[in-house]
Amino acid sequence: MPPGNNITIAVDSDVAVHRMMSLNFFVVACLTYLSFSCAQQKGEEQPTSQRERFLVAVLKVRNSLCTEGGVDGVCLDKAECALAGGTYLGKCAVLGACCSIQRSCSNSTHYKVSYFVSPKTFQHQCDYRVDIVNRDVCQVRLDFETFSLAQPTSSNFTTDGITNPGYLCQNDSFTVSSPSGTNNLGFTSLCGENAGQHIYIPVNASLGPTTVTLNFVLADRTLVSNRQLPTPTWRIKVTQLECASSLYDYSTLSSTITALGQQHIRKNSLATNDFFRLAPAGCLQYYTERTGTYQSFNYNGGQGPYLANLDYAICFRRYPDVCGIQHTPTFFQLDFDSTSTTIGDRACDQQFTVGTNITAISNDYLYIPNGVTQARILQSKFCDSLISSNNYVRSYAPGPLYAYFHSDNVQIISRLGIERGFSIDYQLLSSGCDNNVFALLNQ
Repeated sequence: MPPGNNITIAVDSDVAVHRMMSLNFFVVACLTYLSFSCAQQKGEEQPTSQRERFLVAVLKVRNSLCTEGGVDGVCLDKAECALAGGTYLGKCAVLGACCSIQRSCSNSTHYKVSYFVSPKTFQHQCDYRVDIVNRDVCQVRLDFETFSLAQPTSSNFTTDGITNPGYLCQNDSFTVSSPSGTNNLGFTSLCGENAGQHIYIPVNASLGPTTVTLNFVLADRTLVSNRQLPTPTWRIKVTQLECASSLYDYSTLSSTITALGQQHIRKNSLATNDFFRLAPAGCLQYYTERTGTYQSFNYNGGQGPYLANLDYAICFRRYPDVCGIQHTPTFFQLDFDSTSTTIGDRACDQQFTVGTNITAISNDYLYIPNGVTQARILQSKFCDSLISSNNYVRSYAPGPLYAYFHSDNVQIISRLGIERGFSIDYQLLSSGCDNNVFALLNQ
């Protein structure tokens, strides 16, 4: 190189430490393989279970999930954790550090698990880029551990004297930009109180480099009109879930090491892959426990209001012995069609009459396929307060277990404040599997 000429190479810090980690992993794997070979040459018997445990301990060092003290992290090399600005939670695997990666505005991550947190000082806009770690990743799950923004509002502008526009995120908003497009997620933006909620974002990294961008746009709190708005805070756990049968890259390993690793993974799939955490296609939310509670976005202790223009599925894991699901509301209040004498499927899903015969009709409902109420009423669409705390809905429908929520972009002026949402306890059913809908109705 001629004197006086300097070449500068800029490398993203995450990429650099990831490459260093790959080198460390390769060295450890080689040493592991050599130790196995030497033991075999000496005629020493190595119990397969011991070798498998050690091998998988080595493999797990590579950007895999770990948990310490109830906090999720990624198992990394200690040096990589430090260079990435992570927090050391404890030991994991061989020579590994369970590392919590926490970042805020104008940052990015390529780790399997990370946390996106609100900044210490207010920023009008705050974005976070999630770089998909490998081509096996097919979903990103967001867990809103804390999530508090300004409440959705309505413009209170009526053109017919009967209806106002629905509630939208007009002060603060949270949006997701993904290859699947926001229209396929079932919402445009979220705001209000959503701590404890979660969503799934589908991705397809097999086609090449993929990113998902999380973005907050916040109202200026220095304006007099906005001083009453709450301080925006959030802590979102971002988890990349893989669809492939193997979570590890064996391309640099010998056939012996590869065979041992794959054998252990087949035996321990529940602990080593994401299979049972993957949501069925089309589900914005997915609950894997046999019992639990699901709520509308911005449930807000039953005060709501829920957002306009929502169309999303809430899904539940179907275990081999499960044949149905029971939904028991602790609170349920949606808008309804005041012109109908009964609150049933048809009344919850009316259309507005165009022209001079405009009526106060709502199109908000929760859909439960093949639903049968405690009063033995066959119904699938629910609105108003039809299913109250002393009622339940059971569904023995075949196929995926799910409920579907739809909201329109209208609120009825004569019933302002009624769009409050729902909180529903669910229980997966493994009894009564031989009962069909007609048998339930005739009990």
